[in-house]
Amino acid sequence: MCDTASGEFSEEAAGVSAGIQEVISGEKKSFSLEYPCNTPTEEKWFKLAVSPMTDTYPTDVVVMHVDITDRKHIEQKLQESEQQYKSLFEYHPDAVCALDLEGNFISANPAMAKLAGIPVEELINTSFIPLIAPQDREPVIHYFKKTCEGHPQDFEISLTMADGSLLIAHIINIPIIISHEITGVYSILKNITPTKKAQKLVEETIDRLNNILESIGDGFFKIMNYWLPILWSYQWDKRCIN
Repeated sequence: MCDTASGEFSEEAAGVSAGIQEVISGEKKSFSLEYPCNTPTEEKWFKLAVSPMTDTYPTDVVVMHVDITDRKHIEQKLQESEQQYKSLFEYHPDAVCALDLEGNFISANPAMAKLAGIPVEELINTSFIPLIAPQDREPVIHYFKKTCEGHPQDFEISLTMADGSLLIAHIINIPIIISHEITGVYSILKNITPTKKAQKLVEETIDRLNNILESIGDGFFKIMNYWLPILWSYQWDKRCIN
């Protein structure tokens, strides 16, 4: 029947025929093939398994067809989940990496490689410690150990880039838990250096303005709409109190 099959799955049928013949002749100890067999309303999968009946060849064989549809559906869902995770990992705008319990890189996304200035393949199996600014290494190791104990961590540190420059990063550490066992750590790193520089600039501007206001001997104030004062000198504040 397999030898005379024609149509969409004729090549698979020919392979089944050849596999059965090889088990009959003793060329193979067994043969198996998974194949779809869909109905108009349902997607079905089966596994064909061929086993010899005796140790003397040529021999009769047992041919079984097992419905593996449920297993295939689980595998498809698992594959979809893996693809979704890969998309989230690869295309995440922030740097994301996975570390083993020793602190070595297991994986890293392109954003991580760009942040560190080191290609992904060169990060793998190396320690994250050299990326940490020396003054921050002790607390970072503490945070890493706490994560390995099952406690997520959220902190800010300074990183040393491949070119020697420093940047400030906000880091979230999450334990990797597989079958109720912690196997590593996920780290998400966001470069907040521009934000920190902007905050520092604002603080410095405020300090300069306060120094100017305090140095003015006359009292004055500035008001916005509805006669709401938004700026006043130290002398004006002092006169209002007196």
